Amino acid sequence: MVGSASISPSVTSLLLRQQNRRRWKLDSLAHMFARFPRLRELHYEPWREWGWYQRHTDEVFENFNQQYPVTMQQFLDGVEKAGCDRIRNPAPAVGKMIALTSLKLEHLAASFIADASHFFEISPAWEWPNLASLVLTSKLLTPDENSIEIGAMLRAAAAAAMKMPRLETMEIWNGRKGLAALFRYQAFRNIHEAAIVWRGTWKLAMEPSTIQAWEAVMYQYDGWRLDLVQEQLDEAAIKSHGDAVHYLMLSGQVIRPISLWQIQREQEALEGVDTV
Repeated sequence: MVGSASISPSVTSLLLRQQNRRRWKLDSLAHMFARFPRLRELHYEPWREWGWYQRHTDEVFENFNQQYPVTMQQFLDGVEKAGCDRIRNPAPAVGKMIALTSLKLEHLAASFIADASHFFEISPAWEWPNLASLVLTSKLLTPDENSIEIGAMLRAAAAAAMKMPRLETMEIWNGRKGLAALFRYQAFRNIHEAAIVWRGTWKLAMEPSTIQAWEAVMYQYDGWRLDLVQEQLDEAAIKSHGDAVHYLMLSGQVIRPISLWQIQREQEALEGVDTV
């Protein structure tokens, strides 16, 4: 139990899935983690919080679903809704804190809770000696965003990759209804090759400076080759961020398979409901 003071050294993995709709308080999580000194793996899938509804209760949360604001409005007439952004707006401080926390990790996947553009605003002294895989989301990965800002983020990602000597996979993605985008760097150490993959519902024209930044990552390894791949997706097939995960073929660390299945079934139940 969270309230217990006992230490549980046998616990090495902890799974808090989105099926648990009650949001964990930060002090409860900290208390829990302190009791697991051998914890090596954590999967945490919190529901998005309705900021304006939080004034009344701390038990109602929003899964990232564009139909929910419209659906909830039918039941909450007269309640101020201005505090609930249509799309999650991650705080820069959260991204930087996750980056700092990740310095000793081997694997990290953080979707929607932080933005990759904030994660890569790093201190020059930071290094990730053990990090093998990194998965992040970014609101910048939309066709309406400034391509210069997208390029700057991808170059910052390359600069961070220079400090990740064991990196095998880096994925930066975004997804919602009608939109899916993935930038993936993948190293194939057994054949001395690496690939940059852009897969999405829109085409990203990478600037030469961005490609050069990732080629510089390759220069650390003598004789390595960098391939560039572009793949187009049908936006009509993307009904939700769950579909984006599926069609982008993201790594298995992004979300537990059963949770992804639940998100897609939820989307089917809300088919036809307006989005915001």
